[in-house]
Amino acid sequence: MGVTSQVYISVENEEYPDLEPRRDLVDRSASTEIDIIPDARRKFVLEEWFTILQDLCRELETDYGYIRNRESDEVLAHVFSVPYIGQMKRKEDEMLGIRRMLEVVRRFDNSRFPTLGWLSSLFYPLFRIKDKRCKDTFTYGIFALDQIKVGLYVLNLLRETLLILGKQNYYCGLRLDMDRTIRDISRIHWDNPKHYFDSYIFLSRQDLRETFHYPDDKETYRIHQLPKDLSPLFSQFDRIYFKERSNEVLLIP
Repeated sequence: MGVTSQVYISVENEEYPDLEPRRDLVDRSASTEIDIIPDARRKFVLEEWFTILQDLCRELETDYGYIRNRESDEVLAHVFSVPYIGQMKRKEDEMLGIRRMLEVVRRFDNSRFPTLGWLSSLFYPLFRIKDKRCKDTFTYGIFALDQIKVGLYVLNLLRETLLILGKQNYYCGLRLDMDRTIRDISRIHWDNPKHYFDSYIFLSRQDLRETFHYPDDKETYRIHQLPKDLSPLFSQFDRIYFKERSNEVLLIP
């Protein structure tokens, strides 16, 4: 057996998360990964291995292929199956979110529902954190992220995707879910990330304001339109609504 190489090749495949029409998207993604570590006694030629990686990804119909430095985790080469990457000009860690976004827009095309929403974090780049117990082990996740930052990033990604796909006829928006213990609207700091615990993006065939309530909750959950000058967060949106009791903020560009 040869000396351990400083380079490894991984071929990865991600199943789509559960994308059935629903109010929010439940992540049921699963993945498969094959790692290849070249024999360090042989000269490593990146161009040769990149050709092999392309062939593997093509034969296995995989989603991603990487050649990485094992010590620094630097990506030396990659293969992606996601279309429109060149037009979107985004980074490697955004690929899974782009792929999911493309898929949900396409499925919304065929949905019988006028409005659908998805948890924003499903489209946000995951952090890759080294396990201190083992240098070759990583964990992935989103930990206590600023939901305003996540929501704005994902809404921008959605709007860009709609533009690429030529779907400008759809309405889209962002919902931020606030701490429900807050009761006094006048004392809310609207751009304070600590006040929000979740965010959702929405696609609709109708004005999103009409979807911001159930038919029988108009009296129970009063909806207020907020002025844009309340917060710098609101300045880029045309309309902002706040639903009492459920403490949801709907931002419509």
